[in-house]
Amino acid sequence: MDEYCVVLSEPAKAPWPVFAAVLVDAGAMSRTDANQAARQCRGILAERLSRDAAEAVAGNLQRGGFGYAILRQESIPRMPIPCVPKVVRIDAEAIKLELIADNPGHRIPWFAIKVIVGGRVRRVEFLKRLSQPFQMPDPEGDPGSDLNWQREVERKTERLTPSIEFLAEVEDEHAPSIARVRIEPRGLRCPDAVDDADGESGESAFLFVLRELLKRADEADVSPKVKGAIAPDAIPIDAEDVEAEARFRWALRESTINW
Repeated sequence: MDEYCVVLSEPAKAPWPVFAAVLVDAGAMSRTDANQAARQCRGILAERLSRDAAEAVAGNLQRGGFGYAILRQESIPRMPIPCVPKVVRIDAEAIKLELIADNPGHRIPWFAIKVIVGGRVRRVEFLKRLSQPFQMPDPEGDPGSDLNWQREVERKTERLTPSIEFLAEVEDEHAPSIARVRIEPRGLRCPDAVDDADGESGESAFLFVLRELLKRADEADVSPKVKGAIAPDAIPIDAEDVEAEARFRWALRESTINW
């Protein structure tokens, strides 16, 4: 059976209970599932619906004054794991990505880049380290032979970092596919950047790549939040929201929205 999704014409600006009621009144899902979908909505309101359920949701949106589109589910991609290049090279025709040094890498034409998202991104990391040494009794019971022990402990941390991602249409064994690329300053090199010609890594390479990407990928739909990647006082966004916005902006490309 064909499956459909309902996409808003812009990110949800009404309180989430409004959209939860839209889904429940249409009989598209239970109250619990509707609450979760509405809370998590970043533009794609509901997925994997029957045609009748999608049209019922769309009718409620129209009566509420919201723009929408109904798309086939396969038109919205499953997001691949992002490629995170260590070396980026720029030329007039394409961006070249090297995952490891001296690797031939991947070449993506500028015209193939369709969506650019990102900003000042909050990422959660779990760091493992060894605890301070502590005494444990000798298993043989000899009090003079206590042993020093250490155990591995895990610590949750949050890191704010400038980060951009782009989605591009590429050919994969003669079939259209989607490439997802994430670029961050940490460990990045761009030999084409004037300030990075000596091989230094970091912020200057990231800023150069960002400027070139925005200038040359002129067919891409660019999120306004991308400017936050170079603004220290920008409101942080969660990593999950970056992925959700990328899917939403890709979906917008797939259909004419009912404004």
